[in-house]
Amino acid sequence: VNRAPIKPRGQRSKRKHRNSDFECASVSIAGIRACNEDRCLSGQIHLFGAPQVAFSFVADGMGGYCGGEIAATLATDAVVRDFMEHLIAHALQVQPLAAEDGLRHAFIRANAAVNEHAQTNEGCADMGTTLCGALAFGNRLYVASIGDSRAYLYRGGELTQLTRDDSVLQQLVDAGKITAEEAGHHPLDNVITRSIGAGETLDSLDIRTDEFNPGDIVLSCSDGLWKFAGDHITNLLAKLQSNGPTNDSVLETARALTQCALDHGGDDNISAAVLCCVSNGKTKARTPR
Repeated sequence: VNRAPIKPRGQRSKRKHRNSDFECASVSIAGIRACNEDRCLSGQIHLFGAPQVAFSFVADGMGGYCGGEIAATLATDAVVRDFMEHLIAHALQVQPLAAEDGLRHAFIRANAAVNEHAQTNEGCADMGTTLCGALAFGNRLYVASIGDSRAYLYRGGELTQLTRDDSVLQQLVDAGKITAEEAGHHPLDNVITRSIGAGETLDSLDIRTDEFNPGDIVLSCSDGLWKFAGDHITNLLAKLQSNGPTNDSVLETARALTQCALDHGGDDNISAAVLCCVSNGKTKARTPR
């Protein structure tokens, strides 16, 4: 298989915050597949009267011809749009800003958007998608995930997985029936137990909160990346942190992560969304809770 570099879709964003600078970028490539059913979004929202927010989201769609692509697009668009409406309501003093509640409501709205499209469009009944992402403002980080897309935190030279896979393999590992190493080469490695859409209701959503300090980096990615880039993720994020994240270097790191997965046997769509709290050289790295 020819795995020459493929020109990806990429985006980057930068705005200033009074307490910290955020840098973010996202890249998604089809890889060796003809169609890309992944979607990723990253950026920043700055409204007068509301705190600045940086975000990164990744969705890995499923559902047959075009269904996965539509589901992933609907989910990422809806989650960002809904949280932006939450910020606008805060800026207009209609409601207080509650980031955790706002993120939870945004996931619920994304789920409804995919289900509504599936119910009203022929051939889309089984469409669904994973959805994973992070929100940051001030020095707080909020992370949520449905499916087997993941979020990682790079801090103080260590990479920590922030999310838990909603998958059959995770259930088998939790039950002690297989090891984490065996899960990496198991025939059920693509079977997830929860998704956005696919007729499901979103009754619960675990949201992890943590400090987000200068020097911290969050990577949200589809399984096409973490399954194949693996051990190389830490090295690439360490290089980014060491050199100091800039608008260009964050985008280049997202590109390098996707290309790394492709070069190491990636046979799926591959997506990476990188969100950085830019170091001011004064804050010590801390171990995540």
